[in-house]
Amino acid sequence: MSLVSETQAELQPMDYRSLVADFRAAAWCEAHVDEADDRKLLESFHRIHSYFLRAIDRSRPRLFAGIERGTMINLVRKWMVMYLRCVDEVRGRFPRTDETADLVTLGRNWSARLAISYEGLDRLDVASRYAEYWAERSVTWLATGARGDGVSETYDARMGFIGSPYYVLHDTLKRASGLMLRDQAGNGITSFDLHDAFRGLVDPADLEAECVRRDWVFEYFHAEARHALWAAARAGG
Repeated sequence: MSLVSETQAELQPMDYRSLVADFRAAAWCEAHVDEADDRKLLESFHRIHSYFLRAIDRSRPRLFAGIERGTMINLVRKWMVMYLRCVDEVRGRFPRTDETADLVTLGRNWSARLAISYEGLDRLDVASRYAEYWAERSVTWLATGARGDGVSETYDARMGFIGSPYYVLHDTLKRASGLMLRDQAGNGITSFDLHDAFRGLVDPADLEAECVRRDWVFEYFHAEARHALWAAARAGG
């Protein structure tokens, strides 16, 4: 088995820190998903969440203010389950085998830890953002009443969407740098939300107007990727 080291010199500093944060999030969820003690779980979550924010140079000290403790615990547990479902989907497509390369960084073999090949770990960011989008929108809506009306209620639908042909198509096109859309908080728009936006459009060119309506930031969306995702959504994929 060949070892491949993904070093900080090979990535922009922010990308590197975000990559490692995704690995740590996956490992944290696996280690804590069965934690029965709500107090211990919430304390550990706040610690790892602070690490996530530092990794991307962000500070949101009042993010969870006003959210009732029981509701917060429920959100954390549901986020963990969704995150691990996304990780399992990547692991199913890109398992670590004797023939695959490992990703090793910070002196740790993350492929061995997560049982995912280098190629799979290199795209874990898409899986991470899928679960993060639901969680961030749900929390923001509860805390501020902004940016997230109805998102929390889509949990079951989003869970069922993971691993669908459209989910995989979006992942493939995203990896090929075919698109980049974000919301106003900087969260990457997920395959679930793109599917919801596209399926009602008669013409894929109308997506830019739909992005404005949904308050999304349209960074780039190559024509081939746009048409492929639009056609798949219209076909019910």
